[in-house]
Amino acid sequence: MKKRERHRCEITPMRVQILNRDRMIGTGERVLSRYERIAFWKSLFAPQGQQLAAFVFPGHPLLAACIDLTLKRNRDLLRRVR
Repeated sequence: MKKRERHRCEITPMRVQILNRDRMIGTGERVLSRYERIAFWKSLFAPQGQQLAAFVFPGHPLLAACIDLTLKRNRDLLRRVR
């Protein structure tokens, strides 16, 4: 992932682990193999005079795959931290 504009990033190429996890858990829209721009704030996914970015929010397949992969890999550790 690298910075594009202020508070917007590019992901190229997408990690294979995330794509595979999305295929396992995906229920609709798929994680793309690349994102030219992503934004985590609604106000920044379509700022005036700039290209649209993918708005990554709870429920977005990219975020869902990342969270699920993190939980799969670290569930035991997270339980111990409680």
